[in-house]
Amino acid sequence: MPIEIKMPQLSDTMDSGKIIAWNKQEGDAIERGEVLAEVETDKANLEIESFHKGVLLKIVTGANDTANVGEVIAYIGEAGEAIGDSPAPAPESSSAAPAPTPAPAAIEETSTPRPAAPSHSISSTNGSSSGRVKASPLAKQLAAQKNIPLHTVTGSGPQGRIVKRDIEQFGSSGASQVTTSPKPATTPRPAARPQSTPPAMSASPSSVPFSKMRDTIARRMQESVRQAPHFYVTTSIRMDEVIQLRKRLKLRPEFERLSINHFIIKATAYGITQEPRVNFAVRNDTETFNPGEINIGMITALEDGLLIPV
Repeated sequence: MPIEIKMPQLSDTMDSGKIIAWNKQEGDAIERGEVLAEVETDKANLEIESFHKGVLLKIVTGANDTANVGEVIAYIGEAGEAIGDSPAPAPESSSAAPAPTPAPAAIEETSTPRPAAPSHSISSTNGSSSGRVKASPLAKQLAAQKNIPLHTVTGSGPQGRIVKRDIEQFGSSGASQVTTSPKPATTPRPAARPQSTPPAMSASPSSVPFSKMRDTIARRMQESVRQAPHFYVTTSIRMDEVIQLRKRLKLRPEFERLSINHFIIKATAYGITQEPRVNFAVRNDTETFNPGEINIGMITALEDGLLIPV
């Protein structure tokens, strides 16, 4: 009997996921532990592993499409096996939302999969063991616009992942090689002068859809502004003693990576202990809530969004 592969919940806040790419196509054989697809969530791009051995019978949610957590995105079964959740004439249209009866008990494995592990072997060409090139969605789109093959680009992101910066640097270096190689001897100096005016922008208008992470960031920022009053205080302080203390502490191995940010976070936490009401939050739009503990996160900018290191 065909096995339903459902969109897993890969984080506590995830309610849907976007299929970036399928690593397998319909009819391909699949082993347990193989990566089926790459999914974009509200926090990161993760891989979905298969918990079953068989053949990929049908892909329900295609690349660049979004599915809610728990929705069927594909079917795995034996070669030639039919997906018998509806009459044979219309499996194409009805398989995208099969809600009636066929819910095999064995599918519970897919509701709580472990977060997909990153590919274990990364070659110098940024390919995984399956030959897929790892790149951020923005890098893929930019490479397509510039007609740059991804397998020719060296990634500088985590685990060799290609990011936007790599595509831009590759494009600029490639352009410089093309433009500097021909060096004609003709030197009409008067004609070369009118370059004082800025070159006209030749790029046509384009739009880039929000990633799940960007969509979450925008929603959270709007909620923050709407739920809590904002005010800004600017002051100057002398950091001489802090800088000297940091230099002394960095001589000890456990404080080797100590930065000024650590002192700022510490000072902020101490300030909250003096004014506990600052630690209040709005809950359910009906009450204020004091968690009791002081938790501070400092946001770090990424190529495709933001991250709060833990």
